[in-house]
Amino acid sequence: MKVLKSLFSGPAPWTLKSNLAYETLYQVDVSVVVTLYNYQEYIGECLESLVAAIRFDPALVVEVIVVDDASTDSGAAVVMAMAQAYPDLPLLLVKKSQNSGLSRSRNLALKLARGQAAFILDADNLIKPACLSLLYDHLRQSEADAVYPCIEKFWTLDGKVVDTVSSQPFDLTRLLSANYIDAMAMFSVKSLFEIGLYDVGMVHGWEDYDVWLSMGFAGLRVESLPRVLGGYRLHADSMLIRFTSHALEVGRYLYDKHRHALPSLPEDAVLFGSPLSLLRDGEMAQQAAVTQDG
Repeated sequence: MKVLKSLFSGPAPWTLKSNLAYETLYQVDVSVVVTLYNYQEYIGECLESLVAAIRFDPALVVEVIVVDDASTDSGAAVVMAMAQAYPDLPLLLVKKSQNSGLSRSRNLALKLARGQAAFILDADNLIKPACLSLLYDHLRQSEADAVYPCIEKFWTLDGKVVDTVSSQPFDLTRLLSANYIDAMAMFSVKSLFEIGLYDVGMVHGWEDYDVWLSMGFAGLRVESLPRVLGGYRLHADSMLIRFTSHALEVGRYLYDKHRHALPSLPEDAVLFGSPLSLLRDGEMAQQAAVTQDG
């Protein structure tokens, strides 16, 4: 892999490494953004699913940008080995020197992306061979700002499918109650920049939930493609499982951020996965603190 020249005079916050397939690629259709942190046991299978998708539709020009968020395992070495083993996988590895979180990692990749569309994929998840081609065609033909597929949840130990996510059409009213759409989706890169990319203030998860909310409040067009095109891996360290203890804290953050765009809601409403009354408790506490300081 080639190490690209640094843009920094001192120690760079990241290094960029690419293979020949990436360096000779032009007029990219889709930039696949893969975020990696200590998932060396899963990243190889994730990239293999991307190879199958690239080979499924040779007319679709795809680049893959993997951002390693200062992992402490050998995940980056696996990525480099995959880039060498699959010469038709156009790959850029961004290896960060310090961990800065999922939102910053995705935003960095999007700023490096050369495609007009971006597909978001976590390092422990998979896609079906037709995924990129079908989503890109739908995005273009519908002129939507984003399109997401139905995704199967499966246990990593036995591969058993236990549920689906992102299986319902986009509905902002329903989304206000709780998130039902995964991060795995294809976006217009321009539209992501329009909403300010991923919120770096969301440090406990649900960065993708905030993106869907922001798109809805901005009046952007989001569509679903009712076909299973991806797999969400369930394991002990999956984000879905780790998030539960921070649900109320994140709900209060979303309430504070989006409350001026919210419709009138009944007192017993459920908002962002929590009772509205609990979210407002946080707001009232802030108001009381301001009053005391005054």
